[in-house]
Amino acid sequence: MASGDIGAPNGARNRFTSRKSLPPSPSSRCRRRQRVSYNEDNSPVSASTSWFKADLGEQVPQLLQTEWIIGGTPKAIEEQTGWAWQDGQDLVGARIATDEEAELLHITERPAALLVGYNSLFDADGAVIEYGEYLTHGDRYTRYTYQRPRD
Repeated sequence: MASGDIGAPNGARNRFTSRKSLPPSPSSRCRRRQRVSYNEDNSPVSASTSWFKADLGEQVPQLLQTEWIIGGTPKAIEEQTGWAWQDGQDLVGARIATDEEAELLHITERPAALLVGYNSLFDADGAVIEYGEYLTHGDRYTRYTYQRPRD
């Protein structure tokens, strides 16, 4: 279960270009897609925000909704536009929740640790396809599964 909001095309411009991993110029226009995920008890367990070029919202309508995108955002972008990611990077760490983050995740005991991740996906020319941030309660785990191509 998820809820969230979709930001205006220029509303997240500064945030999109604020990370060192992102090559767009400060004039880049983007959209923000934000979701909160809930467990079976309807308690929030994570929040995620993605930024992508504003015109992708017109080409990939799922980006303008807060529901889960089956297969993920990069797959939807590639299937509907042909724009494929080539490289990616993730930065994951822990820190103390801000007041806003604690409220978003219904954290009442403070201070509280969060697991925070930042990810970027780039095309073959190094252009950013998607930039994302997520946060979850500090007592949760994140799993990454990797598969190498088999001959």
